Amino acid sequence: MRVVYPQLHPLIRLFIVRYKLTDAQIRSATQGDYHDGSGLFLRVKSSGTKSWFYQWTAPPHFVFAKGHKITNRPKMGLGAYSIITLARAREKADRCPRNR
Repeated sequence: MRVVYPQLHPLIRLFIVRYKLTDAQIRSATQGDYHDGSGLFLRVKSSGTKSWFYQWTAPPHFVFAKGHKITNRPKMGLGAYSIITLARAREKADRCPRNR
């Protein structure tokens, strides 16, 4: 699947890396966050639970209050790894607001 980034210079588009994770890497992943590219992440908790989330950078005037911290990097959950496959998570991330 070819993804087009119209707002970026053609040379910059060459350096955007997507689809870093493989299914084997995900199955053997330990606790932490793993970036697949273009805002798609896999979070592995200490209990071994794996879930997908999408994170993007909002415009500077559009910030989110998260507890006492203000951020312009909101996150959106996409589902558990046991239900949402790697391919499905990538499809969902491609339809997220900042990837259009």
